[in-house]
Amino acid sequence: MLIKGYDIGPLVAGESLPARPGFWSNHLLAMCSDGACAEPPVPEWFGEDGADADAMSEVLFDPDRWPVFRIPAEDGPAAVVVYRNLDGDYGTDYLLTRPGRPYAEQIAGWDGDFSGTGLTWRELVRLADNPSRRSKGSRTRPPASCCCSPSSTTRTYRHRHRQASPPP
Repeated sequence: MLIKGYDIGPLVAGESLPARPGFWSNHLLAMCSDGACAEPPVPEWFGEDGADADAMSEVLFDPDRWPVFRIPAEDGPAAVVVYRNLDGDYGTDYLLTRPGRPYAEQIAGWDGDFSGTGLTWRELVRLADNPSRRSKGSRTRPPASCCCSPSSTTRTYRHRHRQASPPP
């Protein structure tokens, strides 16, 4: 797999990972562990087992393999998620690819804190509701518990309203 600007990392296809047990808790727990929640996050918030989450973390955060998965859309840009596993400097990059452009645009990143513009709610819904049937990529939808966890709703509200405190 080749992505311009990621030639230093050993990128590997990760399209199958979102369907595996332990993926969603690993993907979201880091965002929940910033102290904004009243209790420490646990995989069970996302309907997953701790052992599955531990096993998946070995796959997701391996410095010798950087999982990448695309979320293709039928009628426009596709999202790309890269687990940038530099030894001692792990992060997740969120990219956008547009038809006809040979490069990916970084729209957000997670390095212990969220940075970037991300997607608007409308863009996110378009990606989720219009998966490409022709393009390769992940078509796995997150479990409903991922969208309803206390921290994900707080994080979404804080990002959308640019406030430092959770909603009332």
